Amino acid sequence: MLAWNVIGTIASVVGLLVGLWVLAVASGARDAANEARRLAQRKNLVEELEQASEKTQQLGIFAKSQQAAIVHLRANEVIVACSSVLTRWSDHLGVDTRNALLTARTKIRSIATLVSQQPEPTESQWASIATTQLDVVEMISGALGEARRTEERGTIQND
Repeated sequence: MLAWNVIGTIASVVGLLVGLWVLAVASGARDAANEARRLAQRKNLVEELEQASEKTQQLGIFAKSQQAAIVHLRANEVIVACSSVLTRWSDHLGVDTRNALLTARTKIRSIATLVSQQPEPTESQWASIATTQLDVVEMISGALGEARRTEERGTIQND
């Protein structure tokens, strides 16, 4: 009978150790999955801002060639991109970056409004569009820089 008690005790201790090991492995797997999720989020933010930056640069190219319809199209795409970033990622951006994206969206909206109301803007208006576009490129580039920095550091604010 004593032998059975010893065997039972040893089996219980081994079972406890195996259970603790499984718990440690599962905990590590959960942490790895959470880190992978955060990395994917950071990459998505960077990708969205890169697309917004690219669309804004294209808008500048089309403005230089005075193609109002395409400028209007690109302006709408930038508005959508800025709105998407602000909606999906606002809690991952600093206050200054959020404000810059809000301002960029407003400035791009002014371009879209101008070319929709006046399909053939004057030279002066095209110059104003070019200046505004450069301001917006700078604002979006700043947001992109912050997102890349965050991605490289491996942290997201408020996480």
